[in-house]
Amino acid sequence: MPRKPSLYPPSPTNVPEDLTQPTGHYRLRVFLVLVSTILFLLFYAGLVVGSGFLTVGSLLFLPIPVNVLAAGFCGLFFLFLVKGFFKRQQVSKSSMVEVTEDDQPRLFVFIEQLCDETGAPFPDKVFLNYQVNASVFYRHSILNMFVPPKKNLLIGMGLVNALNLGEFKAVLAHEFGHFSQKSMNLGAYVYVAHRVILDMVAGRDWLDNFIDRLCRSRSRVAVIGWTCWGIIWLFRQVLKGCFYGIKFLDMSLARQMEFNADLVAVSVTGSDAIIHALARLDFANASLNQAFQDLGVASQHNLYSSDLFHHHNHAADYLRRIRKDPHLGEAPPLPADEDLTVEVFEEGDEAGIPLMWADHPPNYQREQNAKEHYIRWPIDNRSPWVLFDDPRDVRERVTWKFYRVELGLRREVVLAEPGDVQQFVEDEHAETTYDPRYQGLYDNRFINPGEVKDLVKTAKAHPYKPQVLAG
Repeated sequence: MPRKPSLYPPSPTNVPEDLTQPTGHYRLRVFLVLVSTILFLLFYAGLVVGSGFLTVGSLLFLPIPVNVLAAGFCGLFFLFLVKGFFKRQQVSKSSMVEVTEDDQPRLFVFIEQLCDETGAPFPDKVFLNYQVNASVFYRHSILNMFVPPKKNLLIGMGLVNALNLGEFKAVLAHEFGHFSQKSMNLGAYVYVAHRVILDMVAGRDWLDNFIDRLCRSRSRVAVIGWTCWGIIWLFRQVLKGCFYGIKFLDMSLARQMEFNADLVAVSVTGSDAIIHALARLDFANASLNQAFQDLGVASQHNLYSSDLFHHHNHAADYLRRIRKDPHLGEAPPLPADEDLTVEVFEEGDEAGIPLMWADHPPNYQREQNAKEHYIRWPIDNRSPWVLFDDPRDVRERVTWKFYRVELGLRREVVLAEPGDVQQFVEDEHAETTYDPRYQGLYDNRFINPGEVKDLVKTAKAHPYKPQVLAG
């Protein structure tokens, strides 16, 4: 009996041992971010403690009524400082479907092998959504400063639908590269610093409303309000500079982390797979948006598909057809000589950065980084859908999330066969596609001529001459 092929693509055997080691630029930026964040947090802690002591000291040691005014001012400043520290950032899971090892054993075996190979911890939970993306996410908390957070993996089914298995492995390896980066632990400290600063600089809540009411008061209390308002305004300008400084250093570190994560992908898939994935993702997003638009039109006619990704594929074909490029969204073929490669991106071309990596370095720089030590390795052309048990059910569950989140659809609606809905979509496209001589200028333009009776009235009032109508 022939052996069943493995669902895990083999990894390169000629990878340098130090390929994924942090560079000097990486270490320098880690140091700068760490120092700047710690300095800010120490400065912040000093202000909190100082304003707290002044509030209590004013009440205990100053005479009435001066103590009330001083304590009121110091107390308001203390509240201004601490109110952002305890606010939480919630991660919305409304578009996500959680899957477990019992649901998807093949996917979990694949993830486990990739974690072992990249040295990353296994994700705490695995979620799916309908977008073209993959990411690491976790719940931000003050506790993360002392206890490493449990990281979750999000896999977009639009990504699964657009890539082949080798490219999919490269993208997940990139994300697991982040899982294993110790510099991600800095994120907890940077997050707290950003949250505190942003709340103090841009946050407007009950405390600001209270100070506004004090300022409008006709009593002596207005003095406290105006004094607080002036000092807080000045303090916000100083904090704004701190925020930009820390943010600049953090973004500089983030770029180095992305380069390093790309090299983790290179170490398990070769230099081409991650770059070919980059080349596909922008078009995959455009195709998915076209599918969203098509299904939105179909929903206006009470037609709802059970498979968003069936239409994703057809939308890609449609875009290639109207743009007259059958290879749109595909990476160029590799040369026969395995020592040679082909440049996919050009320097200065940043228009094609995929939405899921919009805050990353330019694609050209990422390609140069991935191919600095070029490793040619075959790319597995199978579909990542082979990793899913009962893919039809997965596609339908994720499609429900799309309808619920994007269109507000309720569960009572019956989903139709995707082929029937696609036929409607193609009929709609045919109705709004004009002669090729117009070069697509009028395609998909919906005409709203107005009320027929008004058009008839206008035609009678201003009739065309017979020779004009005759052409």
